[in-house]
Amino acid sequence: MVSSTAVLTTARSLQITGGYAGGTSGWIAPGAYNLTVIDGQGLRRGIEVQAGANVTLQNLTVNNGGILNSGTVNIASSTLSLQNGGTSNGAFNISAGATLLFPSGNMALDTGTTISGSGIARISGAGLVITGSVSTQNFDLIAGSLGGGGALSASGLFNWSAGTLQGTGSLTVLPGGTLNISGNSTKVLNSYTVNNAGTTFWVGTGDVQAVNGAVFNNSGTFEAQNDQSFYYACCGAATTFNNTGTFRKSVGTATTYVSMLLNNSGV
Repeated sequence: MVSSTAVLTTARSLQITGGYAGGTSGWIAPGAYNLTVIDGQGLRRGIEVQAGANVTLQNLTVNNGGILNSGTVNIASSTLSLQNGGTSNGAFNISAGATLLFPSGNMALDTGTTISGSGIARISGAGLVITGSVSTQNFDLIAGSLGGGGALSASGLFNWSAGTLQGTGSLTVLPGGTLNISGNSTKVLNSYTVNNAGTTFWVGTGDVQAVNGAVFNNSGTFEAQNDQSFYYACCGAATTFNNTGTFRKSVGTATTYVSMLLNNSGV
């Protein structure tokens, strides 16, 4: 255990393997310093990654104090679990096979936040709030919520198998990106706007409920591979599906329903 408040001030680099970093106030990694924590039980009081700092965290849990990231956080392998949320306007680099996990708490991502690499970021129960312009490469929403008033752009895979997209902001799937809507549970689109300029595949037996003025804009390809419903459930302003691209039903023997305002100038 390394206890009390720990601030890197004299050494440019520090590596901790095993055990945990505890104490009362957490860790501070100032700019131009490197911190590596591997196979630990947790940063029990959280960590602040200041601008210019480069931190590698793997097979690790950050709890209690959460994370304040204005620098660069590398998830080199296994999982970095942020159990108490935090804030970020910095970078998360996720290596192939690694996971940045948001299991609980509230996490705010502001302008300047990037989530990149071949690994994946996953919400499994937390509330993730986008407060500015944020970019991501590969992302899973399997429980909890993603929302806020900011703009999230996805260049790789965005997998939505459960949970809620909510708020006044937007998710944009960029050209070349893929939105996979899957699973057996009902997904909720609450006030949010989804812009698909890539490819969307809708599979599984789960419906999509759209409420409170939610909008889905398709300028790419939307492919329904099921017999489910994308519908206005109740509550608030009318919801809208705008198709200027291609909407295609390719799988299923019954009917796929779009039970909301549909504006179609595509195919």
